[in-house]
Amino acid sequence: MRRAHGLSRAGLALALTLACAPASAGSARRPLLLMPLADPTGALPAASLRAFIHHLSAGLAEASAWEARLAGGRPGCAREGCARRQGHAAGAVAVLWTELRRDEAGCALEARLLDLRGGPTRDLPRRRGACTDAALRAHADRLLGDLRREIPRDAEPAVARQGPRAAREELRRRVAALTESVFLRGLEARDRVLPALHRHLEARPPDCAALRAAVRAELARLDGWLAAKRPEASDLLRAAAALRARLAAREWARLSAVLEGDVRAGWARLSAQLAEELGASDRMLARLRSACPLMALALTAEVTSALEGWLSALLLEAQSLGLAPGAEVRR
Repeated sequence: MRRAHGLSRAGLALALTLACAPASAGSARRPLLLMPLADPTGALPAASLRAFIHHLSAGLAEASAWEARLAGGRPGCAREGCARRQGHAAGAVAVLWTELRRDEAGCALEARLLDLRGGPTRDLPRRRGACTDAALRAHADRLLGDLRREIPRDAEPAVARQGPRAAREELRRRVAALTESVFLRGLEARDRVLPALHRHLEARPPDCAALRAAVRAELARLDGWLAAKRPEASDLLRAAAALRARLAAREWARLSAVLEGDVRAGWARLSAQLAEELGASDRMLARLRSACPLMALALTAEVTSALEGWLSALLLEAQSLGLAPGAEVRR
């Protein structure tokens, strides 16, 4: 059994939520989710809208700062919250939302960059021109220039350049943003797994092999998402370590308690959502163990092993940064 000395349970939750590995945030390309171009006035055909996004994606591939990821083929989100949820689920640090509108003078392109790391939403310059493919490509090229300048600031320099009070708020805001992304990613995992759970357990006989494949696929997606978040989490821990060195012990203890409380609240939200969706969760788990006992045991072992591995890495990282001076990982 693994034990951690020098960290409270909430502190372990904070470490687990951050899901950190010793990767460099400064050298990593920042994942940017490109939402489909919204065209509520029907200014251009669907093929032109797709070409615009692909042009942006190709341009970003040539830049060193962004890693473009395309959202699903469904129409773009009309609300910012929807775009943020998709961005968090994709492991992005920012989302680009664009909309094309026709009026009497031609077409106008509006673009908004949503920072998923706790920074502000930025409205990029509005572009006007003809309602043609050529004009849209020109807008895309100008937008690429804007995006190269609009890079979300890493937490470590952002916290370091501010006074103690503002730095505490900056760190708390960024930890809250990452905690929210974990919450939303957990909801997405739930939404993917539960239908498969119900469907395969209702089969006669229960399709244990298909159920195991579905759950394993979601675990693989979750692992990939966590890997994408590791540079951001490592950056946050470095920022926390630098800020701790600037604060008195009492001030740091208060801030640490606040951060742990924020994480605990996020974990409680996720647990409540899971319980609400499952309903009689104990009965569902009993059905799973009864219908597919070997699969239930194997999956439990896999999940436990993964969590222990993440937690061990986090504790070692926190210890190396001085955030958990007495932390030890023992069997």
